[in-house]
Amino acid sequence: MKLHPRFVEQTGACVKGWCGGAETPLSLIAMGAMVYVGLVIFLGIAEVQTAIQSCQDERDRVAAERDAFESFQTRIKKIDPVELDLTDAHGHNLGGQLPTGELSADPEGTSLKYVLTAYESSVRSLSHYKAGYDETLAESLAAELGEDVVTALVTNTVLTPATQKILIERSDRAISARTALVDAINDEIDALINNREALTTIERKQQNLRAHLDSVQTHRKEAVFDVWCRLYELEAELDSIAQQRQAALNDLPVEQPIGPNGTDEQLDFYEYLYQDSDASNHPVLSAIGTLGAQIRADRSQLSTRFG
Repeated sequence: MKLHPRFVEQTGACVKGWCGGAETPLSLIAMGAMVYVGLVIFLGIAEVQTAIQSCQDERDRVAAERDAFESFQTRIKKIDPVELDLTDAHGHNLGGQLPTGELSADPEGTSLKYVLTAYESSVRSLSHYKAGYDETLAESLAAELGEDVVTALVTNTVLTPATQKILIERSDRAISARTALVDAINDEIDALINNREALTTIERKQQNLRAHLDSVQTHRKEAVFDVWCRLYELEAELDSIAQQRQAALNDLPVEQPIGPNGTDEQLDFYEYLYQDSDASNHPVLSAIGTLGAQIRADRSQLSTRFG
C-alpha cells in the first residue's frame, strides 16, 4: 500500500562496501561464472532501470493526487458557507442562516453533501487511490484533512465558515506535501539516470578490457597485469560512486515528514518508493555491489596468472 506523503527517509544502514542495505550480492563463484561467459546482461543496471520506471509511475500517481486536491480545494472555495446562529437573545432556537447562491435551492444539508461529493469525485475518484488506501470516505477525510474536520461536518451537518477555512488550509497542506514529494521523486529519478549511465560506462570498460585481453597474442603476462590494474581503477571509480550515493542518501528528500492524522509515523523514503517494484530499496548501491563483485572476481582470476 502506498503512503504517499506520509514518510521520512531513513539512512545509516548502508556502509562503505556497497552493501546497499538491500539484496545480498551474488557469490563470487557465481559472479566468476558469469563474467567469463561473454557479454552478459548486467542485472544490476537492469535493476536501476526498473527503479527509474517505478519512480516515474509513482511520481505520476502523486502528481494526480496533487491535482485532485487542487480541484477539491477550488470547489470548496466556491461554496457559500452556512452562518450558524442558533438562538436569539431570549434563547429561542432560530436555526441557521441558509447558504446562498447555487446551494440555496436545496439548503438542508446541501453544503455538506457538496463537500463530500467534491472529495469523492476528485481525490477518491483516482483509479489508484482506493486501491492504495483501504479506507472509507470518512477515514480518508480524517487521514488527509484531519479528524476535527470530519467531526465538524458531522456535528454541524453543514459547511460553516470556520470548517471551510480549515478545509482550504488542509487542502493546501496536502497539495504542498505532494508537490514536495513530486520534486523529491524527480530528484531521485535524475540521480538514478546519472548513476545508471556511470555504471553502464564502467561495465562497458570492464567488458572491453576482457575483449582486449582475449585479443592479445604476445606479452600475455604484461597484458594480464595491465588489465588487472585497470580493473583496480574501475573498482576505485565504483567506490567513489558509492560514496557519493551514500552522501546523497543522508540528505533528506522531504524536510517535513507527515504522518496519518498528524502523527509522527515515519517510513523509509526508499522503501516507500520501491516496496511494490522489483527493485531493491537501494538499487544504485545494490547495482554497485553486483558490478563490484564481478570486477573483483575478474581481478582474482587474473591474479592467478601473474606467475
